[in-house]
Amino acid sequence: TENRMDDGAIVTSGNAIEFENVEFSYEENRKILKGISLSLPKGSFISLVGESGCGKSTIAGLLTGTLKDYQGKIAIGGVELSEIKEEEIMKKILLTAVNAKYIHSNLAVYSLRAYARELKENIVLAEYTINNRTEYILREIYLKKPDVICFSCYIWNISIILEVAEEFHKLCPKVPIWVGGPEVSYEVEAFLKEHPFITGVIIGEGEKTFSELCRYYVKGEGSLEEMKGIALFDGAGNVQIHESQEILDMNTIPFCYDLSE
Repeated sequence: TENRMDDGAIVTSGNAIEFENVEFSYEENRKILKGISLSLPKGSFISLVGESGCGKSTIAGLLTGTLKDYQGKIAIGGVELSEIKEEEIMKKILLTAVNAKYIHSNLAVYSLRAYARELKENIVLAEYTINNRTEYILREIYLKKPDVICFSCYIWNISIILEVAEEFHKLCPKVPIWVGGPEVSYEVEAFLKEHPFITGVIIGEGEKTFSELCRYYVKGEGSLEEMKGIALFDGAGNVQIHESQEILDMNTIPFCYDLSE
């Protein structure tokens, strides 16, 4: 499929990243990039190989928004790079599962990511097991440098998750920590008061609520005060429990292991 920009240029939406005749200079009359055109398909892994000074780091700097004032077109997901906020490109939401065994997987985190597929580039999955030491899980999460953490909570992992979450909050107190799942969806007010390092709880079906949380943190859309299906502290330190989300039509939930769309 193709998307046509306002000026008539065509960007192929089948590719995650498009360069079209891109040029860039650090100094006047000394171009580092000249007439670069390339297409990077979604889900692919690309290596840029070349001698020092050929422009590898420059391309990375352009994509992350740290370098600007380029000529030509750069599009991500069919949207011109200049129209995307830098924080939207870099924002990372970590969906974390602690499974009972190594051979087990967590269906919930895959389903949440699939439903929020419009922002899947910002969503990172991390799966551990109850046999991992809490210090290891904490270290791995810290090294991922998330902007938001969401934990999937069950009876077999709740104690580990709370220990990791509390220690992570000490290290990164400004990073919101959200929890969801059957082990935290009842007696929500008591749970939050007992664990004040938790930002909020996703109550009940999480797909739609998680998608709205992603849009809130990545794009600044909506507000936590008006969001359904969550419980959190208000400005006065009181627990606010919002009304539940409507029950989803199962046909609207994508197959959780299919991220091709």
